[in-house]
Amino acid sequence: MKINILSNMLFYKSHIRNSIFYFGGSLIQLVFAFFSQPIYAKYLSAQDFGILGYYTSIQGFFTPLLLFGMTQYYLMNYFRQKEEENKEFLFNILAYLSLANILISSIGFVGLMLVFKSASVSVPFMPFSIFIFLILYFNIYTSFLLINLRIRKKAISYFIFSAIPPALNVGFGLFFVINLKMGAAGKLFGQVTTNILIGLLSLFYLRKYLKFKFNLGFIRKAFKYVIPLIGAGYAYYPIRSIDRIYLERLHNLSELGYYSIGVTAANFISMASLALFMAFEPDVYRYVAEKSFQKLKKIAGAYLILVALMIVVFISISPYLMNFLTSGRYTRAYKYANINAVGVFFMQVFGFLNAVIIAMKRSDYALYINIIGGSAAILIYYLLIKQFAFNGANYAYVVVGVVLSLASIAFMNREFNKIKITNKI
Repeated sequence: MKINILSNMLFYKSHIRNSIFYFGGSLIQLVFAFFSQPIYAKYLSAQDFGILGYYTSIQGFFTPLLLFGMTQYYLMNYFRQKEEENKEFLFNILAYLSLANILISSIGFVGLMLVFKSASVSVPFMPFSIFIFLILYFNIYTSFLLINLRIRKKAISYFIFSAIPPALNVGFGLFFVINLKMGAAGKLFGQVTTNILIGLLSLFYLRKYLKFKFNLGFIRKAFKYVIPLIGAGYAYYPIRSIDRIYLERLHNLSELGYYSIGVTAANFISMASLALFMAFEPDVYRYVAEKSFQKLKKIAGAYLILVALMIVVFISISPYLMNFLTSGRYTRAYKYANINAVGVFFMQVFGFLNAVIIAMKRSDYALYINIIGGSAAILIYYLLIKQFAFNGANYAYVVVGVVLSLASIAFMNREFNKIKITNKI
């Protein structure tokens, strides 16, 4: 009994230690977001928050295309290759994305402009559309740096690289909003400036993990796995981003601002949950590769219990929290935040299971699950927003989270059963 207890303590020790640093970076981000939000609330209108929320959805639409499923494909193969192979692999991934995304961003900008004109979208097009493509382009380098730091268990370096951007983002953002009076554009431009600087710095730091040897032939092999991942990304888009697209059609940009503030507050839980998950994610891929499913169950249970506790605390203090975050101007947004927080739990269940499924190299399952969830989201969001307006969007988020969780459990159990049958044979 004592041996088992000691074994469990040792098992969690490294995860807890790394979680402190991984969470620390996100905690810094949370702190800056938390204390800067009241300042932004003084200088930004509800309409400004509505514009920012709308472009968050637009940014989400282009993210799968610019990442091209390469972050997951890299993780999928990392523990199956030697160090030199991984360095060459990473170099070619970054070379491909750097070149391809110039073309993709240009086409995306023109396409977005045509959609705005034809649909008579009430949200301004410029300069926000340019900003989101710049943010996405340079964020790729930072994403791969952080992945490498997590894989290699360099928690302190991870903390540094994840803590600096929030400080710069708030510093630049407040300068552009307060001093230059740029409104919503200023807040977004602060993020643009930060992403360019940190992206270039990340690329410089990544050089130690790169082997400069061109071999873009890997793209051909990658298509089998990344195309389903890209499809899964777009199938997932309605799940998290179609809400504000539908809500914009209600032509109430001010209330969209309240809704966006509530979603942003609940997103603090998602940010904290993601920080915790980052400590476990490399081991999810490792334990799946090693077929150590008991260890996988342990970290799943620990992770979801911590997420549930965070949500309970958030809901209990949300009115006071929202009063502080908005300097008393948009306090009633806490009602949107509370419902959204419940949905966050089910989305975290889905997120963990999705990581397991991808680690199994069943990106086709990830695609099927997201198609189920995305199709459900299109219908559920439409019906509930039509019936309950802005509250309906929150209810829909919870329902869709449940659908995704159940679908993930069904597909994962199917794969586990196949593994058991194979092992018996």
